Amino acid sequence: VTCYKVAHDFGCSDTVDIHIDDEGEVTSQFSKDMIWMFHVWSEIWTKRADLGAGYDGWQVVDGTPTVTNYMFGFHGPTPVIAVKNEEMQKPYDVAFVYSEINADIIYWKLQGPNKPLKLIHTNATDTGQLIVTKAPGCCEREDLTDQY
Repeated sequence: VTCYKVAHDFGCSDTVDIHIDDEGEVTSQFSKDMIWMFHVWSEIWTKRADLGAGYDGWQVVDGTPTVTNYMFGFHGPTPVIAVKNEEMQKPYDVAFVYSEINADIIYWKLQGPNKPLKLIHTNATDTGQLIVTKAPGCCEREDLTDQY
């Protein structure tokens, strides 16, 4: 599965904070958050007796090592239906996968030492715009965006 415009939210805040300096350049001095142009993960179809009725089916499994403020690790199996329904407390890593495809991008202007950040712009629709996989039996792509 390939997702385009994926949030990597280092602080697990459901936001990607972009800081702009005096020269109008993006700086990573204050945040490690970033937008990846794309990210690829796998899905498996499995029964989830550990979660109860309704969570069998497609699960995200992601072998990409990820570092956040709270953990280092891999992700899944994450029930796709739990991501779609915003069930952040379901195991495993629903909140992380949800954030990858739904985080808001917030642009901040640095105003100088010991001064508050100035909010420039918020974009709530740019991450996770397209999620696709290869369609079975042909060379076309299948759009999975609405399943997430």
